[in-house]
Amino acid sequence: MSEMLNSLGTNKDSLTVLIVILTFITSIFSLVFSVRNNKAVHYINSVTKNRVEWIGNLRDTISKFLSILNTEEFTENFVSPKEMLEQDYGAKTKELCQLGVKIKLLLNFSDELDNEIIKAIDLQIVNYKLLCEKILNCAFKDLDNGKEIFVPSGEIYELQKNIEKISEDIIRDFQIYLKSEWNRVKYESQGKKYEKETQEFDLMELNKEYDDPDYENEVWKRFCINIKAKLKRLSKTPCFIIFMFGMFIIMIFLIIA
Repeated sequence: MSEMLNSLGTNKDSLTVLIVILTFITSIFSLVFSVRNNKAVHYINSVTKNRVEWIGNLRDTISKFLSILNTEEFTENFVSPKEMLEQDYGAKTKELCQLGVKIKLLLNFSDELDNEIIKAIDLQIVNYKLLCEKILNCAFKDLDNGKEIFVPSGEIYELQKNIEKISEDIIRDFQIYLKSEWNRVKYESQGKKYEKETQEFDLMELNKEYDDPDYENEVWKRFCINIKAKLKRLSKTPCFIIFMFGMFIIMIFLIIA
């Protein structure tokens, strides 16, 4: 190596060529980085704005969906005509299905947590329809002083408990999901790339925090996962390829010189 450096020191033409090559490579790096950075900033600003709106839309929609699933009043004694009851249940079921479709369209079908939520949404719609059907089948069959009343069966109570339990699971999943997405918004709004591997790790951490409020985050492990993910992504970028090609040319030049 010392011989190569001495050769460059005595051979001004070789040194000039080497400087030109390094300047050319640096210029390419600067140009590519500048273009990519400007595009990235514009893209991040646009995506962040849309993501904030999406979070608000999703939160409102799931809130309306869960409010319909609150069926406590279903098992209270009432004297409404059966025809009115059928119309009421029909309208609520229709709205529930519409909200369910909207939620599924707002979610990512290829993501594991999203798929779990979608399955729970579908199950709740089936349970709600079944509950309405069972209530209508046994409604007003009992008499109290000649007046028709509704006496819920044990099967109806059991179905209500099942709906309530699944709703609690949906609330848990959505709290974690929306927190994860909000963290993503804050991270990307700073111009940082939120690596997929890092996001998956953060999601697991949120699950642990939800179940254990005293849980301490594994900051060092997250740092290592994030660095590894960034290096993996960087190795596939044009800049890295250009850099490696430039280094290869320089090494060849030094060997020849």
